[in-house]
Amino acid sequence: MKLKLQQFTSGWNVNDWIVAYLIFISTFYVKLAPIGIVALLLSVLFKHKTWNETRIILFDFQKPGIWLILFYAYHFVGMLWSTNSAFGWADIGMKASFLLIPVLFAWGKFTLSW
Repeated sequence: MKLKLQQFTSGWNVNDWIVAYLIFISTFYVKLAPIGIVALLLSVLFKHKTWNETRIILFDFQKPGIWLILFYAYHFVGMLWSTNSAFGWADIGMKASFLLIPVLFAWGKFTLSW
């Protein structure tokens, strides 16, 4: 089992380890997840792809990133017709990960794939 785990994680970089930390921690103790999110943001800022690579990844309709961004934009546009704006803005804040996650994965250098 240990050998299989070593083979699976042999090519991982720092960003991959932070994502694994986030997945593991968020299932057991959610209060430690913001540490991983900040670490991932800082890591992506220091090791990022070029704009052309990011654009190709973000706006490819065959990848899930564009669909998450469009879902978030749909929620944002829906606020124009919302009568309960307090709940609507709270919902926009809760759905912010649908915008942040694709951008982080498109801009950062990961060996893990979608």
